[in-house]
Amino acid sequence: MRYRLASPSPEHAQEISSLEALLYPPPLRGADSWRLDLERPYSNYCALWEGERLIACASSWNLLQELEVTQVLVHPRYQGQGWGKFIFAKLLESGIQGGVERATLEVRRDNEPALKVYRRFGFTQVGIRPKYYQGRYDALLMVCEDLQDPAYRQNLEHFLEEYAERISK
Repeated sequence: MRYRLASPSPEHAQEISSLEALLYPPPLRGADSWRLDLERPYSNYCALWEGERLIACASSWNLLQELEVTQVLVHPRYQGQGWGKFIFAKLLESGIQGGVERATLEVRRDNEPALKVYRRFGFTQVGIRPKYYQGRYDALLMVCEDLQDPAYRQNLEHFLEEYAERISK
């Protein structure tokens, strides 16, 4: 099997930190911060490896029937290939299985690829945080309600079925 999907453990904190550093130099967080987050009982992580290389990771905090997406990271060599959509869908699926009813996230206003993915999964903009990122870039606040709706769950399952064969190759 070429790809492996798993929940990372605190021992993977350095790998996640290194992936983040590729995407956001200087990194937003260090390995110690990731390690602490991985140990939190309300943190939820989905990660995808190709062989021994971490190629994508998504995380959330699941509190009071709400999933707050905290990070979606995709290695630059794997961007534009659907892995971000896949890892994000797996994060939502995990939250839904855990009973969350809605999801929230923040995204840079100019991150069109991410916005396209989030809208594809039913997220709508509900607010703006001006100059939230590095004191220069606006963050859009987005929400997706009714994650437990049978139609939403069915659409998510259908999307993930399309990727099941790809992962098993």
